[in-house]
Parts: sequence; structure tokens; C-alpha cells
Amino acid sequence: MIQQEAMLLRDDYVLGRSAEEYDRLRLQAQVLEPATRRVFQSIGLRPGWSCLEFGCGPGEVMWLMGEFVGPSGEVTGLDRDGKAGREAIKRLQASGTSRYRFIEANWESVDEIGGPLFDLTFARLALLYARDPVAVLRKMYSRTKSGGYIVVQDYHVCTVNLYPKLEAYSELMRVILETCERSGQDMEFAFKLPTYFVEAGIGTPDGTDMNVPLTPFEPFMAMFQAVCRSLLPKAIELGVTTEARMERVFRDIQQAASDGRHYSALWPLMVGVWKRKPL
Repeated sequence: MIQQEAMLLRDDYVLGRSAEEYDRLRLQAQVLEPATRRVFQSIGLRPGWSCLEFGCGPGEVMWLMGEFVGPSGEVTGLDRDGKAGREAIKRLQASGTSRYRFIEANWESVDEIGGPLFDLTFARLALLYARDPVAVLRKMYSRTKSGGYIVVQDYHVCTVNLYPKLEAYSELMRVILETCERSGQDMEFAFKLPTYFVEAGIGTPDGTDMNVPLTPFEPFMAMFQAVCRSLLPKAIELGVTTEARMERVFRDIQQAASDGRHYSALWPLMVGVWKRKPL
């Protein structure tokens, strides 16, 4: 039954496309920026490069790419959410940091992107939601020029933990994980990326990067409460929880935040892999 549900629901981004969700993505981008910056440095991203991001969302990675490639480079975002993409491009173009453009399309089904090939094709926290990540990797690789790089960063969620234990946290994560799994997401997705590269015909990655933040309670809970609020409509639809139950969980978390106790919070493991396309 769960497998059938996953097939029916997988077309939908389980976290929704609300303004609140894009605010959450911007907050998340601040946490992930050091790991993405390190990957860009590892591949030698530099002024003049052309970049394509699959699943650009509100444009936070595009901003970082633009910082690396400068005014002589170009950054293109591809996403099905035209409103968010156009708002991001308007903001990015006003910055003058690079040349930016946006393509409104479903990055899983788009056939033609047009224009020259790219020095870098990139996806962060996008393939996790793809129906066929191997097919998306092939598409990304086909848009990468000879000598260019394909780079993917994604989550291995199973590292998430909190010490000391907190009942409200356990319930929060149960709702998040069960809703995502029943919607078709693989919570162990990222560590499979090297195998997916091989299956896509790209080959064994040239390099990998792993990052798992360890933070205090407040930033961790701010993020995961926002995740839960974004997917709550889907969780209720699936019968995973109820609105009243989650409001009690949120209240208990707020109480824990003010009780003066220190917590250690382990985030999802961010895995990055990359491959240079032969000349």
C-alpha cells in the first residue's frame, strides 16, 4: 500500500511551494553555504564559467555561483516554480554580481534547454525528490560541456539526532520521516549517489565531500519545525498526524527551548559528489 501511495504522490513536492517554505529554504541555505562553497572551491569554479542549476528554487545557490563566476560568467536556474524563479532573477540581476537567467520548466521532463553547454551543471537537494534520479543525472551530464563538471549535493537524513532525548523532538521527526517516506523520498538517498553516477553512465565520481553540522538546539529546531509546518498538510492528508497533535508538539518544543537545558543537535549528512566530463 505504501509503495502505491508513493507512486501516486511522488509528482508533488512534499514540502509544498508556499512563501513560508521558500523562507525556510533561504534559512537552510545559510546552514548549507559552507559545504557548497567548499565543493565549488574543490572543482575550481572561477570567473567566466557558465553554470546551470537544476531545481533552483528561490535562487540562493545561484547567488553563490554568481559570486564565484563574476560579471564575466553566467548563471542559469531551472525550476517549475515560475513565480519563485522570476522573483529570484529580479533580485539577482539587480545585484550586478553576474549575468543571471531563469528557465521555467519541469527539470525532470524538460527535453530542450537550448544554448551552449555549461561549465557546471549542479543540483542541491533536488534529486532526492526526483522520480528517476538516474535519468536526471543523464540529462544534467548531457548539458555539461567537455572539461566541465557535474556536481550533486543531497541529504542522507538518517544521521539526525538530539541529545538529551526529547519526546516532542521524537514525534516531530516521526511525522517528518513517515510523511516523506510515504511520499516516495529515500531518506538514505545521498550515500547512493556514487552508484547512481555509474548507473547513469557518468562514471565513478572524481571527488566527494561530506558535511554534518552539530549545533545547539535553537537553529536545529527552527529548521525542523519549519520543515514540519511545510509538510503538515500532506501529513494530515496521509493520516500521519493531526493539526491538534502537532500544535501540542510545537508547544512542547518551545517549552524545551526556554528551560535552560543544553542540547546537542546533529543535522542530516550533506553528501557532495562531482565528476569532470572528459575533454
